[in-house]
Amino acid sequence: MRRRRSRAVVALAGALALLAAAGAVALGRSTAAPPHARAVAFPTTGAGTAEVTGAGSQTASGYGSGAIDGSGTATASATATSAQATVSTGGISVFGGLVSAAGVSLRAAAADGTSSVSGSVRGLVVDGRAIGSPSSASSYSMRFGSVSVLGATALTVTLSKPYHGYPEGTSISVGLVEAGAPAATPRPKPTPKPRPTPPSPHPGPTPTVPATPTTPPPTATRPAPRPHTSQPSTRRPGRKGHPRRLPRRRAPHVTAPLTGAGYSFPVASPQAATADNFGVAREIGAHQGDDIFAPFGAPLVAVHDGIVGKVGTLPISGNRLWLYTSQGDAFFYAHLSAFSPAAVDGRHVKAGDVLGFVGNTGDAEPTPPHLHFEVHPGGEEKSAVDPFGILRGWRKGTDTARGAWMSDTAERPGTLVQIRDFLAGQ
Repeated sequence: MRRRRSRAVVALAGALALLAAAGAVALGRSTAAPPHARAVAFPTTGAGTAEVTGAGSQTASGYGSGAIDGSGTATASATATSAQATVSTGGISVFGGLVSAAGVSLRAAAADGTSSVSGSVRGLVVDGRAIGSPSSASSYSMRFGSVSVLGATALTVTLSKPYHGYPEGTSISVGLVEAGAPAATPRPKPTPKPRPTPPSPHPGPTPTVPATPTTPPPTATRPAPRPHTSQPSTRRPGRKGHPRRLPRRRAPHVTAPLTGAGYSFPVASPQAATADNFGVAREIGAHQGDDIFAPFGAPLVAVHDGIVGKVGTLPISGNRLWLYTSQGDAFFYAHLSAFSPAAVDGRHVKAGDVLGFVGNTGDAEPTPPHLHFEVHPGGEEKSAVDPFGILRGWRKGTDTARGAWMSDTAERPGTLVQIRDFLAGQ
């Protein structure tokens, strides 16, 4: 008797399983794994990881450490039939500015058994070379290794030789997304029922309707066009010796954090990324400053209390100005898209006052928007120094001892800015 009951239970369980499977197919549901999504802002360290399986969503923030400087956000979400994962970051600097980007975005989406990945890397700079904003898989070589974008990750930098204490073979990645969703089983189409054929009406003679003659509409006669008479332009041509008006914008309210010594980072944007490209070869000579990439129009502020000077436009520097401090130091801003009302020769400004806006004027027109920034300890006529360490400290709210600005004995690029100004007749 017990054996019979046991067999009966097994048979009943099997029947129920078959019925459940049949019900799932009838309702168009798949017995495959549920939708899932995973996003990681910094895969190298795992910082900023969000992951879901089945319906739900999760968001996580992460911060770069070690060889990565920056922050990002990862989001993973899924419904009963779809999933998506996204990663977005602000300004990113890898290996101390060897590679930088103004921002990274990556998205994976999946539905009905298919998935796709898309993204972009904005304002990419590789070893001092401005790449731009690639939106498809690309790779670039440099002196110390290689860079790949929008492949398995949004950005991966790999060293082929040691660099500033990082050994050969070190690889750093930014942005990883995964998403998957099973294909739904289609519901069977119901067989349409045949409609009953209505009975035919009793046939009878078809009345003949006489044709109504139609009169074609009258053809509209368009008046002949008047002969064009060119009028002399009322716009005055530019005359030599009359400078054009400088572009200006109203300054927004900006709260720029200051260091203990009263210095501020020059670009008021969380997406700013500083490229370590001081001394890199350019067509006109060695690069005298560092480029800070940021969104077009981001506010530029005075790095210290001082006096504004040489506000104007040059073919190479574009819209540019100088800031002179009471300590005798000078700071150079170039490639501005526009000036603020405070950018006037002789104007006294405070640290954090808006002087202008990020752009790509002058010879920077083919590149992403950025500020070319120089530090000249002792005055404009003195040689520029590598500002990367100074800028990195200001970004974190710390000071670099002013005496250390001149502590290194490396070869200086020279005073190319003064040469440019002289050639431009200013």
